[in-house]
Amino acid sequence: MKLHRRISKTAVVFVTYGNRHHYFSKLIERLFSMRVEFIIAVDNNSHSESKEALLKYSSEKKSKLCIIENSENLGSACGFSRGIKAAIELGAEFIWLLDDDLLPDSDSLLSLLEVWDKLSLTVKTHQLMLLSNRIDRQNIYIRAILSNNPELVIGDKNKFRSFHILKLIHTLSSKFFVNKEESAFSKKTNMKEFPEYAPIGAACYGGMFFNVSLVDTIGFPDKNYILYYDDYEFSLRHIRQGGEIYFVTKSILRDQVKSWNNSRWKFAFLEIATNRNLSILYYSVRNSVYFEKKYNVDNIFIYYLNLVIYTFFTCLAALIFCRFSNIKVYLQALFDGLNGKLGFNPKYLLK
Repeated sequence: MKLHRRISKTAVVFVTYGNRHHYFSKLIERLFSMRVEFIIAVDNNSHSESKEALLKYSSEKKSKLCIIENSENLGSACGFSRGIKAAIELGAEFIWLLDDDLLPDSDSLLSLLEVWDKLSLTVKTHQLMLLSNRIDRQNIYIRAILSNNPELVIGDKNKFRSFHILKLIHTLSSKFFVNKEESAFSKKTNMKEFPEYAPIGAACYGGMFFNVSLVDTIGFPDKNYILYYDDYEFSLRHIRQGGEIYFVTKSILRDQVKSWNNSRWKFAFLEIATNRNLSILYYSVRNSVYFEKKYNVDNIFIYYLNLVIYTFFTCLAALIFCRFSNIKVYLQALFDGLNGKLGFNPKYLLK
């Protein structure tokens, strides 16, 4: 009964935009069945169909859905900040952040609370953060856990985006052959030998779970990021102020759709070279460059060597595909990231 009572003190926060009602509707239905106390939907100026769907759910009898409307798409950092603030004002004890296209298993929240009760015996409430197991994008967390290297979540030191010259052979083999670590994880999962929870060095928004007291300690997500890497910065800030993050294996989340950077291309630079959403391209590159230079570089020579090689192949691919605008946006994002120029760029509006 204890865990069920605590579910009633949990607020789920998700941010939506565009016309994504066919995704978040399934999420809301699932959350209704899980009986969470508060569901906070931050509407980043979504299409009319999505607005109507949100209003429909909020008007249902005994609905726990609260809608926060933004007149424009302000990005994930501002969206989740507003949602977290609303959860605190509503009196929630716990906050569970989800993407609008995720679908948690019915026992996912219970699994989080069970692990929370175990860890809270030794970790202070404001120093603890958990992360659900997003099974479609778990590889980096699994590698970090299997290698007993929590910091591996944010990547190898001095890498530029996904590229590191000293890891070139390993990277190529992992693109075309089955990764031994992933195979080991599959075997452990089938044998139910994988740990119930394990420490990690950073976390994404999708599945992030914490007590509201954490916000008093580290504050809100940095709105200057706008979109991308704001979740890693938020969770790494938590780590650097004495906090701990644990990956919870049995708290399963399932993706309803693939993201742009989980595309058909095996190499990320090809996606950058061909992607037609230039705003997404800009903020993704700019923020990754700023984040990794600030938090993950200890050899500036190796870092810039990786940058030059990666940039060469990215621009070459864009030329081959005749995507000249991608080169311009990529180089602008690269320049802004290296020079710490964050915040909203009026050239790149979010739809």
